[in-house]
Amino acid sequence: MRFISVVILSFLSALAAAEPDVKMVDFTVNCKTWKIASHTLEATCPDWDGNYKDSSLDLNQCYTYNRDFQLEFKVDGAAFDTCISCELETDLKKPPLLTCDCMEGGDIRPVPGHTRSTNTTLGL
Repeated sequence: MRFISVVILSFLSALAAAEPDVKMVDFTVNCKTWKIASHTLEATCPDWDGNYKDSSLDLNQCYTYNRDFQLEFKVDGAAFDTCISCELETDLKKPPLLTCDCMEGGDIRPVPGHTRSTNTTLGL
């Protein structure tokens, strides 16, 4: 069994209160902590009153892989069903970096374009 490494940069989301009119914000600026658990992004973020609350987002509900094995938005896309060992690097000088080992047809191959760059983003 072989695995492919997936790298995702610059998480953008309002993980705080689940309000219909929530504006998109960089959660790494407003949230105290963030981590990845399997394919779920978890963070402690302020609500509208400034109280911190635990929030989570199942990335499988947001992304799938296209034919080139690149992530793209799709409701219930289940992109992370074949991934294991996901880790979230939280270097305060750079945007969070998510890496996972993911199977693709039992083979491993390079994932072009997945480097540390602000041009590669995962908008949540």
